Amino acid sequence: MEPKVVRLFDVDVESTFQGPVFSLESPDLDCNFLRFDHGEGVPLHINAQVDVAGVVLEGEGFLQVDGQQHLLTEGDFFYIPKGAARNLRSAGGPLAFLSFHARRPFLAPEA
Repeated sequence: MEPKVVRLFDVDVESTFQGPVFSLESPDLDCNFLRFDHGEGVPLHINAQVDVAGVVLEGEGFLQVDGQQHLLTEGDFFYIPKGAARNLRSAGGPLAFLSFHARRPFLAPEA
């Protein structure tokens, strides 16, 4: 895979779009730039395969990990260990964040 530079804030999306607006997948890494608004977000789930980390780029949101809620604001870094129940949602206005984790085995391209 070739090196890549993307200015995330220039990614053109409809103002009503909710979810991943840019993704990069390599054989070892998954990166996603996500946008949510009006209390929308990633539903409660458990990821048992990989740790996830992220950075809030715009807005405010709530991250819930194993029942504990955290307020996230611009510039906050978050880490979620594998096996933890988690959800992340906008606090009501726009929320944009970058998440990254090791490539999950079941998503890897078949040889």
